[in-house]
Amino acid sequence: MPNNHIDTGLMIIAIVSALLMMTAFGSICVYIMRRKGYPAPFGWFFCGFCLGFFGLILCIVMTDFSKKPSQGQQQRQIPQSSQPPQYTQPQHIPYTEQYSEPDSYAEQLLEEERKQQSFDE
Repeated sequence: MPNNHIDTGLMIIAIVSALLMMTAFGSICVYIMRRKGYPAPFGWFFCGFCLGFFGLILCIVMTDFSKKPSQGQQQRQIPQSSQPPQYTQPQHIPYTEQYSEPDSYAEQLLEEERKQQSFDE
């Protein structure tokens, strides 16, 4: 019987310490992600709380949005103009290739079709 109380006490200590560690991982993840410029601190707390060390590693390797791009890493800026772009109508290009006579099989099919149409009338 006395062992049962010791086991219960150890179980409670283990659960409380696990919850404290999970809460610590969640809090560290929130701190890291806020410094990196990410929104939704509750989501990152949940990530650290549930995933523990792996959640912390995930937060560490995520992209940092709080840093401004350096001189060499500046994003390309699109020039802004006050007027919309001018569009022109496409130019008509005439067909210049010479007409070639259809092959004999196609001619035969057309002749058969014509005969069928004249027969139907």
